[in-house]
Amino acid sequence: MATSITRYVREKGEIPLAWAGSTLDMNYLNFGDALSPVMIALLSGKPIRRAPMKSFAPRLSCVGTIGHGFANGEVWFWGTGCSNWANPSAPAAEKKPFVPSPESHFTVTATRGPVSESLLSAKTLSHAVPYGDPVWLLPRFYKPTVKKRYKLGVILHLSELANREMEAVPRKEIARFRIPAELADDIHLITTVTELHVGALQSKIDEILSCERIVSTSLHGMVIAESYGIPCLYFAPSLSKDGLQSVELTPGGDVDLRIVDLYTGLGLPKIDVYNQPRPKPSDWPAIMKAIDKSWSPKTFDGDALINAFPVDLSPISAAPGETIWEHKALTDLKLRHDVGELNRLDRKEFPGGAKVAAARFPDESPKGAPKAAARAVAEKTVSEPAGEDAAAKLEKKKSSVALLKRIKSTLPPGSVPLAWAASSPKFPYANFGDALSAVMVAAISGRVVRHAGFDSNSERLVAVGTIGHAISKGTVHMWGTGLDAQRCPGNPNPAPYQRPAGTEFHVHAVRGPKTGAVLRAQGIAVPEIYGDPVYLLPKFWPMDHVAKTHEIGVIVHLTELASQDPAATVLDVMTRYGIPPERKGDIRIINTITERDASSLRAKVEEIVSCRHILSTSLHGLVIAECYGIPSAWFATYGQGEGRELKLDDDEERVDHRVRDFYLGAGVTRLNAFCLERRAKPEWDKAVDWIKATWRPLTYSPQALFEAFPLPKAVEFEATPWPVEPKVLKALKF
Repeated sequence: MATSITRYVREKGEIPLAWAGSTLDMNYLNFGDALSPVMIALLSGKPIRRAPMKSFAPRLSCVGTIGHGFANGEVWFWGTGCSNWANPSAPAAEKKPFVPSPESHFTVTATRGPVSESLLSAKTLSHAVPYGDPVWLLPRFYKPTVKKRYKLGVILHLSELANREMEAVPRKEIARFRIPAELADDIHLITTVTELHVGALQSKIDEILSCERIVSTSLHGMVIAESYGIPCLYFAPSLSKDGLQSVELTPGGDVDLRIVDLYTGLGLPKIDVYNQPRPKPSDWPAIMKAIDKSWSPKTFDGDALINAFPVDLSPISAAPGETIWEHKALTDLKLRHDVGELNRLDRKEFPGGAKVAAARFPDESPKGAPKAAARAVAEKTVSEPAGEDAAAKLEKKKSSVALLKRIKSTLPPGSVPLAWAASSPKFPYANFGDALSAVMVAAISGRVVRHAGFDSNSERLVAVGTIGHAISKGTVHMWGTGLDAQRCPGNPNPAPYQRPAGTEFHVHAVRGPKTGAVLRAQGIAVPEIYGDPVYLLPKFWPMDHVAKTHEIGVIVHLTELASQDPAATVLDVMTRYGIPPERKGDIRIINTITERDASSLRAKVEEIVSCRHILSTSLHGLVIAECYGIPSAWFATYGQGEGRELKLDDDEERVDHRVRDFYLGAGVTRLNAFCLERRAKPEWDKAVDWIKATWRPLTYSPQALFEAFPLPKAVEFEATPWPVEPKVLKALKF
């Protein structure tokens, strides 16, 4: 007979899953937590709907130390971990033991280990259910061949990070993660912070697999390493003795309870660990020797865990030529939510609480099925701050509505005033990157966009372009804007940027951290939301229809053109752009100047997308290449025809400040460049070979940038293509 959760899933056609997911005030995923919906989708093939941890509705729980966070209603646990504290993040003196909740009904089909089983089922360590973290099953679905790049990967726990950026930056006081210069190419720090999409989870797994060995403070760093057979050790921070040692796995001992739970679930009474106090530098060669000496593969009964799956099994498989990460079951996953809205929808579905849920979906499973009284009154840090999220969203909504009302009061009615580098009598054409500012704002808002002056006294938006330094007066809403730190409003000469008087700034997002730092230094509040709005262009113009007709597209900057018009060719002195007669059909020089209409801009995008590789001195040439996944490199204007990996976080490295700002904002610290002086002879084959050997797709997600858009949106981020009324684009005057 079907269980209540099985009947619920069959009726709804989706799986209600509660996990420690991202909220609207988070612009990142925590790697291990985000794998919870991935594992359920892999085994069920069904859509996943995020459910609140506290609910009266039937719901599943999977990956994570979250069992203590559930209350009320019916919860089915499969591979879940649990803390022995109701509020594990509280100070020691304020912690409360985990106790049952009488209004909850827990069914435990599998847990991460015996510690979690005893907590969730209120039993002694009886091994009545299978043990194992569901992430251990991942190699059954995804087992790529990844080249080893590092001798040792070091995976940090969230608590050890200085920030929530995409690169692992330890807290300053933690010395054990310091890497000497001579080992910089061998030791790789890995953060569990990832971008807000499933492709970033794949990239994170590949990043771990690129390491010959692993030490990890993160539980799921250990799970990935062990399950894929990478030699590894738990990187303990606070044992009484330093270095390699064998430790007993006992609850209440010195080893993290999550690690105890995981490995006792594998039937191990003790494990080897490497203890390194956080304030002391690590002996990395000694750590690698310790791993080589002590690690052995672990045995895991994955079949038992799969057999305990609490809903109908229908595992997915990858299509020919693809991986499971391209499967619709994963690409459709929504990984960031408005938790307040989740709670509202939950209350709407089950207004009568547990009795209504039980009446609609009675449990028809045999009476002998394992069930237990509930345990969990979750603390705020685990059960998700619904009130705070709802309030933050409401405040944001009020702000955008107020701005819209003010815009509606202007002429023409309902149009959006946007400042961008538009055409003029002196320059009667559209510059590609600048003009796309109006396209993106029109596409997202669904409204006619009209040009506003850089020094207007009005309230206006500023979006695409390195133009922030030219904006003054009135009320300014910046969204994805860049600036030149050595330019000032109204000053034609180079000078450090100074905040203009009489200007009210509301910054919703900027192009990158360099722009953000300049504005913050002037007392302007800037959120850590980065990105160029043009990166969203594939949502509007997918370009799936465009055939590849050229091997190399070379996008030149305005300053390299012989004249300022759409037909302009490159200056004669720019000899590096010379094309031999036999390569005329392979290489296309692309001018960024177009006619003043949306169709011409679209044609320019098609021209770029028709190229298999891109070299660009133009920032937006690179942005277009990256967002459409075209292998590319920055075409540096120095060098003798060699590829270089440039360090973006080194201010001494010769990189265009606009390019540096964009890529740093995308979470990249190394830039692939092909370096060739403008008056040098062409080196096309070397350039293409360098791109082929070094280019990797960006893992950046523009969702946070999209969410920061300061007006009500006419489109949804997940939709493709965005439906935009033709009249909105036709009205644009570039």
